[in-house]
Amino acid sequence: MFLNKINDKDHVWNKVGAEMIQTYGLINNIKTSHQEIYDFLHDDEFENETVDQQFEPEIINAAKAWNYIKIFVTKLRLNQDINEKNIGDCTLEEIIKVYKYLDPNLTFVSTFIDTSKDHKNLLDYYKNMCSRIFKELSVEAVLEELALWHIRLSVEKALGCFTEVFSIMIVNGLLIYKNIAPISFELRTWDIEDIIKVHHNLVDEVSNIPFTQWSNLPTFKYYLGLWIHNCESLSDASFENKNFK
Repeated sequence: MFLNKINDKDHVWNKVGAEMIQTYGLINNIKTSHQEIYDFLHDDEFENETVDQQFEPEIINAAKAWNYIKIFVTKLRLNQDINEKNIGDCTLEEIIKVYKYLDPNLTFVSTFIDTSKDHKNLLDYYKNMCSRIFKELSVEAVLEELALWHIRLSVEKALGCFTEVFSIMIVNGLLIYKNIAPISFELRTWDIEDIIKVHHNLVDEVSNIPFTQWSNLPTFKYYLGLWIHNCESLSDASFENKNFK
């Protein structure tokens, strides 16, 4: 599942982004086509004066957020001065900006500035997780770290209705940075429907279980297996094809 330099391929970012944003739109009862979003990302039309006539604000904001992740990951990949010691602080600063693109009203910005124990624990966990996955971990270990992060954020619902899209964008951005196949949200495939269904069931199941026990649960192991299968289904050959929209 380690792929050949996918993090510098625009068509990879555009395909994965279009899938996530289309799914996010459907959750918000907004119908869009994958091709339209792909072209929107490809053409960098975010500041076009007529863009608000083509797409709903939620779609535009999500596209801006994903584009920002792409810019940051590219900068991170090229910056040799960033090391494991400060990577957590660096990425934490950037994810706050991602959230601000998703939610210009900053409804849940207190999650990032509140000093309460719950919020501090969540942010500390994120920083430590980033430090771990930027080391030479196996693909399975990276996916497990990110799956636990995704579930934890979903349980705490720290960003309200923006939680899941924010989290999965961060997950896929980090996977692409690691040259690991991102989670595909292609709506025509059975596994994404299964992943979403199991995700919601798992969030309910772990709500009253200590975090340290989550990775041992059969449901989580099945969920992680779905993530691994999803990533394995995206081969080097498909990512080399710039027309795989």
